[in-house]
Amino acid sequence: MAITIPVNEVDQYGLILDRPAHTLPFNAWTGAKNIRFREGAAEKFTGEEVVMGTPVLAPQWLMPVQSTTAFWWVYANNTRVGATDGASHFDISRVGEAYTGNSDDSWTGAVFNGIPVLTNGSDVPQYWPSVSGLSRLQALPAWPAGVSCRSLKAYLSFLVAMDVTESGTRYPQLIRWSQPAEVGAVPSTWDYTDTTSDAGRRMLGDSSDFILDGVALGTTFIIYRENSIWKMQYTGGQEIFDTRPMTDSAGMLAKACAVEFTKGLHAVFGDSDFLVHDGQTLRSIADERVRRAVFSSLDSVHYKKSFALHLRREKEVWFVYPESGSTRPNRVAVWNLERDRWGMRDFPFGIYASNGALDASSVPETWDSDQGIWDGDSSTWDERRASPIVRRPVIADAERARFLLAESSASFATTPMEVVLEREGLPLPISGRVEAPPDFTTWKQFLNVWPQIEGTVGTQVQVQVGTQADINSDTVWQAPKPFTIGTTSKIDCFGAAGRLLSIRFTSNVANSWKLKSYEVELQPRGKF
Repeated sequence: MAITIPVNEVDQYGLILDRPAHTLPFNAWTGAKNIRFREGAAEKFTGEEVVMGTPVLAPQWLMPVQSTTAFWWVYANNTRVGATDGASHFDISRVGEAYTGNSDDSWTGAVFNGIPVLTNGSDVPQYWPSVSGLSRLQALPAWPAGVSCRSLKAYLSFLVAMDVTESGTRYPQLIRWSQPAEVGAVPSTWDYTDTTSDAGRRMLGDSSDFILDGVALGTTFIIYRENSIWKMQYTGGQEIFDTRPMTDSAGMLAKACAVEFTKGLHAVFGDSDFLVHDGQTLRSIADERVRRAVFSSLDSVHYKKSFALHLRREKEVWFVYPESGSTRPNRVAVWNLERDRWGMRDFPFGIYASNGALDASSVPETWDSDQGIWDGDSSTWDERRASPIVRRPVIADAERARFLLAESSASFATTPMEVVLEREGLPLPISGRVEAPPDFTTWKQFLNVWPQIEGTVGTQVQVQVGTQADINSDTVWQAPKPFTIGTTSKIDCFGAAGRLLSIRFTSNVANSWKLKSYEVELQPRGKF
């Protein structure tokens, strides 16, 4: 007698790469490419589209800036800095000599008291005295002579410089902080020898790991190092700041690899794990799920180009990194912070991304500019892809000298998105109840698969069935068969037999789709 087994709640566990397939719950997944797990479904990711016109330079880094009248983006490469209000582009590089940065040590910066400040680790830190296309960057006032820093961030009314070079000597464990600045101004001094000033200079501990970056966490400033994490807290008095280790059991992988995703919590692309902490307690969010798979695939040379990004609207944190053999970030491990699920996405274009507001005029909103079709467009009627309220992820694509708005199109610019969703090693029970113990011993004839796929009517998703004789055998896959949304109801599995089932869904089309559930019809053949 044939038995039908439903597999529901296909988003419950998301992607799990670090455990043997046959040990996983039936609704967990062992492979995903451009798939996220949310709202009860395994869903094709949204892609990106070109925005903000043609930049004045090939952007390798960018930072959002909001003035009193417009939303701006500052962007940079090794030698120049540009800016755009979404419509017009301007070269705002300092007057005179070009900058001397390098691609392996990216710019960092902050908006401090409404004033953009930035550094590239080689030159004197810069500031933008007036947020206008007619204003050029200038050397940060009162910055000490012969000094540079590889990271510069805002904390309370101070600027904090990290990994500092003084008179040609690099001090990777050194921080310096400014005199607190007046409202609407930059600091008046960095002179730590001035007893009337609160400016300071301090080496952090005796360990040799380098300081990489710093991110504010409420009233605390978290300093991330290669193998440790430190806290900096304003105390006033003679010391001004208290600095102490938070942990020496974890560090950060590279610059820009920590984000505050909710008040009082940081998500961190760590040196060997994905982490969350509140300034006190540190926990893994990826152990026995994707941690080992991601870190074993990191490129050993270009891993420093990794970064983290919080997508508030999507309730996700993206950890973007270069896989082995890639010279730039090309993959995203995606953590759904609301459901605590992992997905995977390609990062086909660009080298860096940041969140900020876009003026609606910078994003095409016409019928002709919309790449979706009526039945397949993932956006809602009257939805604005650019908004002055919602911060959106913008990608700097230096290779093609352009900007891309992520999560705005069904394709990667004009390139269709390759999608793979896979589960191997399913020891389905022969009782017909999905909650029954897994069955590793009964030989099964698989008859049909009944996918519940939502999406554009007429869109084809390829469904492929495979089998294993036992947990140590390779999967033997059948040829893929088309499932046409709105027409097909089942996929036959004629000839598929084994003790464990594998199933794969793939597409390479512009339309959006999501898998809600599926049922497997099988016939037990006995134990032999």
